[in-house]
Amino acid sequence: LAPWLPEHEPISTIAGKHLRIIHGTKDSWTSAALSRDYVERSQDIAASATWTSLPGGGHFMFRQSSAWKQFVTDSVTEIVAVGAIHGQDAREDHA
Repeated sequence: LAPWLPEHEPISTIAGKHLRIIHGTKDSWTSAALSRDYVERSQDIAASATWTSLPGGGHFMFRQSSAWKQFVTDSVTEIVAVGAIHGQDAREDHA
């Protein structure tokens, strides 16, 4: 959620994991463009990787808390469902 991902942040820790990033378009604390770049670079090694734009959203989650909460709920639901389809235990590490 609006992560700080410096340019060229290593992606090796994402290998085999599901990655979900949402970033506000008006975030002036961390870079939405660098978050998106991180997701794009992770595509080939992650189990899945998505970047979602939150139009008008800034850095602080409480300003659009319902949108952030829905993103988390949808992301977890999707990851658990994909795991169930592929016979993975939901308790496995999918950080």
